[in-house]
Amino acid sequence: MRRPNGFISTVDPATERPVTYDTVRCVHCGRHDAVLPGSKRIRKFCANCGGTTCTSPACVVGCVPAERRLENLEHGRPELVARPVQVRGAGR
Repeated sequence: MRRPNGFISTVDPATERPVTYDTVRCVHCGRHDAVLPGSKRIRKFCANCGGTTCTSPACVVGCVPAERRLENLEHGRPELVARPVQVRGAGR
């Protein structure tokens, strides 16, 4: 892993010792996933955003960055719209 986006600290229930893992953030939904060495978990990469995505179907199918999703929710648009539709008035 080149650059982690954060970390998570927890206690291993078997040994009761603290364990820290690096995390990566999905560029589409903002979810953090722990990077477990040797887990062979497949993550996708979005060439448009330039970052790692999670395995959620909504994040893999289309490119809607996390910031765009927040803007859509703030303006009452559907969350997974990549670009807002602009309507021009008749007088413009």
